[in-house]
Amino acid sequence: MRILLAAVFIISTQSLLGQNLYDKSVKELNQGNVEKATRLLDELLKKEPQNTKAYFLRAYIFYSTKEFDKAIADFDNLLKIEPTNQQALKNRSLTKIGKGDFKGAIEDIDKRLELDPTNPKIYFDRGYCNGMSFNIEGSILDYDQAIRLDSTYKEAYANRGVARINMLTGKGKIQPTKEETTAACKDLKKAKELGDDSVEDMLYIYCKE
Repeated sequence: MRILLAAVFIISTQSLLGQNLYDKSVKELNQGNVEKATRLLDELLKKEPQNTKAYFLRAYIFYSTKEFDKAIADFDNLLKIEPTNQQALKNRSLTKIGKGDFKGAIEDIDKRLELDPTNPKIYFDRGYCNGMSFNIEGSILDYDQAIRLDSTYKEAYANRGVARINMLTGKGKIQPTKEETTAACKDLKKAKELGDDSVEDMLYIYCKE
């Protein structure tokens, strides 16, 4: 299964000094000076502990260097300031996925759904995490909802098809019958129709005419 998520960063109000330190940290980061960029953000957050923009950037740095616990701590601090910040919840769930904490990621995704219950991408994200947590039934239900909200969501069709195959093979069916894979193949074919070429191998293995 795949997950299609992207980090998106927010803008916060800050002092001119804070903006200067932030701009310097971005410049250093763009030049590959990660440690110096982090030190500048450390300095900025000591001066402005409510600066959500700085927490976001430092969390991004920690995520990029696979220091997931530090990144999560920064998102925790940011969410204390802005508890309903969707991007912070999204990126904290990404970070938890990075360290293999799918249960924790689902908790963040559930909070995102409370804020935005008609967003198919959030159901897709939870479907992925449920699948990785071996809750395949829950995964399929999430992809169902994503597809109800967006009937052209090719990745949701692809992942639901894969989840349905996984449910069959997980019950000991090394090679499920054509009849058993009908629903899964329908999803995989729909994903292919919508332009998702990644399903070709699954179609070849399980959905031969």
